[in-house]
Amino acid sequence: MGDATATQTIFFWGETLQGSSWLCDPHPERCPYCGEFPRYLHECSPATFPSYGRLPHYEKKASVCPLCGWYISVQAWPTDATSKGPFLHRAALLGFDLNSPSIPLGILGAYLREHFSAIYNLDWRRFEELTADVFREHGYSVILTKRTRDRGADLIILNNDRTGARAIVECKRLSRHRTVGVALVRELVGACVDWETQEAVIVTTGSFSTVARAAPPRYATRGYKIRLIDAYEFLCMLGVYNEKLPPLNLLSERIRREIAECNRRMLRLE
Repeated sequence: MGDATATQTIFFWGETLQGSSWLCDPHPERCPYCGEFPRYLHECSPATFPSYGRLPHYEKKASVCPLCGWYISVQAWPTDATSKGPFLHRAALLGFDLNSPSIPLGILGAYLREHFSAIYNLDWRRFEELTADVFREHGYSVILTKRTRDRGADLIILNNDRTGARAIVECKRLSRHRTVGVALVRELVGACVDWETQEAVIVTTGSFSTVARAAPPRYATRGYKIRLIDAYEFLCMLGVYNEKLPPLNLLSERIRREIAECNRRMLRLE
């Protein structure tokens, strides 16, 4: 767990998908969000269908705003190859509280990579979920423990055969000026015994005391591998998220909120 959090809104592009017709113009003169001139894309390529083979009629028309990232596209397949008609994909600007489960963890991680100070507004459970996802993106199999009776570990990194714990992880969402002391390192070593593993990780948004940093080498002589990840190292780990978020900062806060509110009502997300 960690310090109290403040409310903060994150904006990101969601997508609506609906049946459409070619009456919908995928090449608007101006972006409806920021007024910039969109870039027009037109793709026509063969498509393969199990019952019909390879057909040269797949077509995609799209417009993408180079300023704010809004887009609209229409995809179509030959009518004799599928009963589904053309589909319209339209970007919708969404705004949610930073701790909302509606925000995909990949979007959240990419946002925090660019605005790391916002991590101090995450609640402790959302920080645990994000940390688990970061380890997954780095190739590990990870599970979150229950909110209670976690036996001293917030996350479990599984063995390759997923039959037991390879390592345990403790997450501490602290303010940037707070430090983790050596007591937590000692507690985590005790938890290793309970989970029958000799590897453990502490991840914090704060830092570690000098005594805490001196502890892992001592425990290493007893066979325990303890890794300490502070705020700076965690920021580096967020580099695994390579989603390119649109430059929504070029839109005013008032406009972004109005657009997001309108889209949420339209998409019935509230």
